[in-house]
Amino acid sequence: MAHDNWTPFNPTAKDIRFMKVMEALYALTLGEPYGTGEIRSLALDNPHERRRVRQARLLGHPGSMRFLRSDQALVIQLPEKLPTRHSSVFKVDFASWPGSASCLDASAPITRISRRRDYTDEPRYCPGGRASR
Repeated sequence: MAHDNWTPFNPTAKDIRFMKVMEALYALTLGEPYGTGEIRSLALDNPHERRRVRQARLLGHPGSMRFLRSDQALVIQLPEKLPTRHSSVFKVDFASWPGSASCLDASAPITRISRRRDYTDEPRYCPGGRASR
């Protein structure tokens, strides 16, 4: 039979599936992460997403998570107790590209750091006092 040589799939936290909704990226781990969540697809020099990570959240956990984006991965520091047992979902928000904010102040600094492909996150004030990033 053709099905005699298959091996079972034992998912780990390194097996990640992605979904994009509006500007947010959701990363679903297929296994339970411990200590840190690592998303290698979001390393600094990846070809898929070059914008700076503005915020990383673990769904089901209040507030933002501490994270570091390195040449190897986006590393998210996990809480001691996870909201679920078997998998986790991270919501990753990115900074806007320069010029994409709806109320961009021409005098606000927008500098490119070539190695990191990073942009400043200075607030740009819109008419009426509303701040835009």
